Amino acid sequence: MQDLPLPLLNHFCKIGPHSIDCSMDFLGSFQWQNVTPFGIPSAGDFLLGPPPALASNKYAKTYNEVMTVGGVDSTERPQDRANVALFYAASSPTQVFNQALEQVAQEQGRSLSENARALALVNMAMNDSLVASFLNKYHYNWWRPETAIHAGDADGNPKTDPDPSFVPLVATPCFPSYPSNHGSASNGAAETLQRIYGEGWHFITLSNPAVPGIVLQYTTFQQITDDISDARVYGGIHFRTDQVAGERLGKAIGKAVYKNNLRRMRDDD
Repeated sequence: MQDLPLPLLNHFCKIGPHSIDCSMDFLGSFQWQNVTPFGIPSAGDFLLGPPPALASNKYAKTYNEVMTVGGVDSTERPQDRANVALFYAASSPTQVFNQALEQVAQEQGRSLSENARALALVNMAMNDSLVASFLNKYHYNWWRPETAIHAGDADGNPKTDPDPSFVPLVATPCFPSYPSNHGSASNGAAETLQRIYGEGWHFITLSNPAVPGIVLQYTTFQQITDDISDARVYGGIHFRTDQVAGERLGKAIGKAVYKNNLRRMRDDD
């Protein structure tokens, strides 16, 4: 584990003029890693590799991407990316993928028992992905872009210029950044749904009364997870590497949950 140049308490405490004012329950977030999973033996079996080294080119690339497109006043963020950032800030993976599952199940005319099994597996996968995500978050204690960008002159990387005035489009959550919870849970759900209903040629429309002016339409589950990855970066609250790690984690857990729980008779997959 590498040492960050500023206290990692910046994730969830009010420190300095551009600090994160946490309105969430930090202790509740911390305890998520101790929840007993539904469909995997242990979240500890899914420990990811570390985030990129602060001095690396990879870190500089992800840093500069989120600083460019994720600020509240960014001129480099297309409107459609602003829309997905705002939509998925208001919409949890549980809300999104249960909505998608209901539509695809009706589209395919599956039986009640088949759909009940699908609902159980998808929600098990999302829950377990979140448990493992929080375990990884507090293992690595990786800072959020907002904290990192304010301290860009203290990370030892000459390619990360600081911006003390940076404010993300979406309010920064009050727990560590790596990996992305949205990325982990969403990919856990998508991996499971792909195995049950197939990847493509669906007709999915997502809406949320909290953002009434935004309606998103998709034909594959991958399109949803791709938008979620963009949403967290263009929202200014995650590095791209957080999303890639969440995708890897969620897919692994989705596969494990599907293969080892609620198996159908004569199911060889």
